[in-house]
Amino acid sequence: MEKPISRLIDSVGVATFVKYFKEFYNLHKGRTTKSKIAELFGENSENWSDGSMTTKINAGLKIFTLNRELEAIDHILYVKKTGNIPNGVAVKKQAELIKKSLT
Repeated sequence: MEKPISRLIDSVGVATFVKYFKEFYNLHKGRTTKSKIAELFGENSENWSDGSMTTKINAGLKIFTLNRELEAIDHILYVKKTGNIPNGVAVKKQAELIKKSLT
């Protein structure tokens, strides 16, 4: 049974999914690797354990593998409360730009 989109987004993190949207897309298309994304997380000083990084990468990839990226962006824009997202206003603005590029 397919996981609800909210569960996948919660696993990757709203801000993480939006910030690294292009990287998850490239991973799905075979243009980058999980280890390269993990390196990028480190370069950007993301303070996550190796296990958290793996979970985030796998959940982000799964959203694309299931062709649910637009659903994920819509969920972020219309369901997630801005105040519950770190830097929520900026994240939602970026999500709006992503949505425009997808539609």
